[in-house]
Amino acid sequence: MMKKAIAAATLLFALAACEVPTEDAENGFTRVTDATTFQTAIVGRNLNNVNDPSSMFFRLNADGSMSGDVGQGSLAGTWAFRDGYWCRTWTAGLKQASLNSEDCQLVELGEGQVALTRDRGAGNTGIYVIQ
Repeated sequence: MMKKAIAAATLLFALAACEVPTEDAENGFTRVTDATTFQTAIVGRNLNNVNDPSSMFFRLNADGSMSGDVGQGSLAGTWAFRDGYWCRTWTAGLKQASLNSEDCQLVELGEGQVALTRDRGAGNTGIYVIQ
């Protein structure tokens, strides 16, 4: 009996140590924690704001740059996928308070969409259609 308990505890410990993508059953999104999955799904594609796709879009380029449009002007910035988060810095196109400040965001992929949650998952979430 003791051997079974030790084996079960060992298995639970090993499973807890594995990094497994988490799925939010409520919204159908799955957390992305590795750069390859992120880059395959996002890089080189337009991300259009699901609430107003004609007024805001941006694109992440393979060289670590970003570009896009927010309706009132062009966006520019840089990005990297680091420690399981998408980290970005806008350098043009937004209010001055939003520029030149890095924000690392939690990434979740859904059916043709990506959810980006600011402040490492503690802030506001934006949902974008991947095109």
